[in-house]
Amino acid sequence: MPALATLLLVASLAAGGRGQDIQRPEPGSGEETVMLLQRSGTPTATSFARLLNPFPELRNFTACYRIRMHRYREEGTLLSYALSDKEDNALRMDHRPSGYQVTLRGSWATSTVTSPLRYWSHFCFTFNDSDKSWTIFKDGEKKAENKIPNFSGVIAGSGSYVIGQDQDKFGGGFERDQSYSGEITQLNYWHRALDAATIRNIAECRSKEEGDALAWSEQHWNVSGEVEWLVLNSTDFCSQSQHNIIFFPDQFPLNEARAMCKVVGGEIGIPINDAENARVFTETVEWAGHCSNYLGSNYFKGEKVLLTLSACSSGKYSCDDGSCIDLRQKCDLRVDCRDNSDEAGCSLLSIPTGYSTTIPPPPLVRSDPLPVNISVYISSFPVIKTEELSFEAHFNLLLTWQDSRLDFLNLKKERSLNLLPSDDVTKIWTPLIFFFNANGNLFSNLEKGSRIELIAGGSARPGGPDKATEVNIFSGSEGAVAMSQLYNAVYSCDFDLLMFPFDAQDCSMIFTLTSAAANYMLLRPDNITYIGRKDLIEYTISEFIEAELIVENEFSQMKLGVRFTRRSGFYILTLYIPTVLLAVIAYFSLFFNPMGFESRISVALTSLLVLASLFTQTSNSLPKTSYFKLVDIWLFFSIVIIFMIVLFQTLGEYFSYDSLIPAKDDDKVHVLKIFSLV
Repeated sequence: MPALATLLLVASLAAGGRGQDIQRPEPGSGEETVMLLQRSGTPTATSFARLLNPFPELRNFTACYRIRMHRYREEGTLLSYALSDKEDNALRMDHRPSGYQVTLRGSWATSTVTSPLRYWSHFCFTFNDSDKSWTIFKDGEKKAENKIPNFSGVIAGSGSYVIGQDQDKFGGGFERDQSYSGEITQLNYWHRALDAATIRNIAECRSKEEGDALAWSEQHWNVSGEVEWLVLNSTDFCSQSQHNIIFFPDQFPLNEARAMCKVVGGEIGIPINDAENARVFTETVEWAGHCSNYLGSNYFKGEKVLLTLSACSSGKYSCDDGSCIDLRQKCDLRVDCRDNSDEAGCSLLSIPTGYSTTIPPPPLVRSDPLPVNISVYISSFPVIKTEELSFEAHFNLLLTWQDSRLDFLNLKKERSLNLLPSDDVTKIWTPLIFFFNANGNLFSNLEKGSRIELIAGGSARPGGPDKATEVNIFSGSEGAVAMSQLYNAVYSCDFDLLMFPFDAQDCSMIFTLTSAAANYMLLRPDNITYIGRKDLIEYTISEFIEAELIVENEFSQMKLGVRFTRRSGFYILTLYIPTVLLAVIAYFSLFFNPMGFESRISVALTSLLVLASLFTQTSNSLPKTSYFKLVDIWLFFSIVIIFMIVLFQTLGEYFSYDSLIPAKDDDKVHVLKIFSLV
C-alpha cells in the first residue's frame, strides 16, 4: 500500500505541477493553523494544496471544516478528490453563490445553504450508507437533508485530494473560475455520521474532537501558487458576537440593496450591539445627503419620519378624528369617517424610485417575453362598403398586463372603484397598439373615454409602520393593469367578388404591439366577443375566425378574422327576377301579330335597353375587377338572349317583306306567313 500511495502521489504531481513544501507553523495554546488561498482575490489555476497523507476509504463518514470565503466564483470548489481521470468527482465540495453542493462519485447532494463572505462559518456533511441519506450542517444547525438512492459502493482511498481547485482529470485539469479564494481550518473526517449534538459542540468550540479518519493536526500538504499558512487565535472564528460589515458608497433602492447584500453573502446590516451601532453611524454619516431620498436616511439628519401610530386594531383604518373603520371602507367613494378623512389621499399606486415609463415591465419568467393580454368587444359593423373594399367597426379594446415593479394600494373587488386617476396614468408604462390594416395612422390612445383600472391578485399584506396611514398592499406581480378604450375604425379588406351576389368575404382586424419587439413582449388573445346584430343591412355575420398570432417585422400581431356572408335576397328580387321577366317579355313578343313588326320590335328593344341599364347600374355599384363576376355572366347571358330575339324579329321582317307579290286580276296581296313555324 505505501508503494501504491507513492506512485499515485508522483502521478498527481506530474499532472498538476510540482508544488512547494512550506513549513506548516506550530500553533500555540489557544491558537489554530489556517490555510489561506488567493489572498489577492485574483482567480488562478495554479493556487492549490495537495494532501500528502493517504486519503482514507469512506463509507459512513462525516466531513467538517471552518472557512472564511473572500470571493465568490462560478463553482467555487473548495475540496476535490479524484480516483482516476474518469472518476474525477469521487468527492467534491462546492461553495457556490446558489448554495452548498457536494458530489459523491458523480451523484450530487444540492442545497440552497449560502456561504457568507469574509465571515467565519462552520460546515459539516454527513453520509449514512445504510439508508443513503445525507445531512448538511451550518454553524451547528441542520440546514438540509435528503437521500441519494442510486449511490452504491464506497469511496476508495489513496486518491488525489486537493484544496482550492476542481480536478477535471486525476491530479490536475484545473480552471481559474472553479478555484477557491479564502481561508480554511479544522478540516476533519470521521468514519461515522456524527450526531447533531456532537456537531453543535464542535461548531461552537465546546469540543476539540478531531477526525478519526483524517485529523487536521496530522495533515501534511504540498502547496502551489498563492497559498500561505497563518496562525490565528481560536476566538477569531469561534466567537460570533461581531458581524463583518461591508459598506457600499452607492445608492440603491431597497430591493436592489437586498439583492446586492445577498450576492456578497450577507444581508442588510442591523447592528447587534452598541459598538456595531456606533461604527455604522460613524462610517455612514458622511453619506447621509447621498441617501436623503430614501426612507430611514432622515434619521441621520435628525428630521421627522412619519410612522403609523394608531389605537385601531389590525385591519382597521384610523380616521383623523381617532375613530376606527374597516380598512376596506377606505377610498370606496362612500364617506365613512365623520371628518371625511377616509376619502382623502386615495392613491392606488406605489411607484418605486427610478421607475421609467419608457421601459417595459420585466417578465415574470426572466427567459420569456412579457405577455400582454388583448380582448376585443365588437359592438357593431355599421358600414360595409363593397365598392371601397372596406368596412367600419365599433369596438372596445381591452389590454391587460402585469407590472411587477408596482404595488397597488387599497384595491376593491369592484373594478370600477380601482379606476386610476388621470394624474397617475401618465406615471406608469402602457403598451402601444397599432391598428395595422385600418385606414389612417391609428394607434391605441389614452384620450377622453379611456380607462385604466387596477386588478387585485393574491392576498393583501398590511403596510409597514413607515406608512403614514394604514394601507392594504397588493403586489403588482400578482395583480394586473387593465387599459380599455372605445374605437371607431375603418378597415380595408380584400373582397373576392367572383360569386357576387352569392359571395362570402373573409376580412380581418390586425393589431400590432409596437412597444417592443416580439422577443420582449407578445400579444395573447384573451376574449373576442361580438355583441351586436348578426343580420346587417347587406351582410350576415356567419362566424368569427379564430384569432391568429403572428410576428410581422419583429413585432407581435393578433389577426382577428370575421366572415361576412352577403344577403342575396335583395339581388334576387331586384336583379335576377327582373332579368328573367325581361327575357320572358322579349320572348313573348314572338307571339304578337305577325303584321305588327313595330310593336314586336319595340317590346324586344325596350327589354334590351332596360336590361342594359340594369347591367350598367350593377357594374357601377361594384369595384372594378379584372375577372368576371357571377352577376356579370348572368347579365351578359340575358342580354345575349334578348339580342337574339331582336335579331330573329329583324330577320323575320326582312324575309317577309320580299314575299309581297303584286296581283294582276285584283289588289290582293299574298303574304308569306313565315311566322306559322313559330
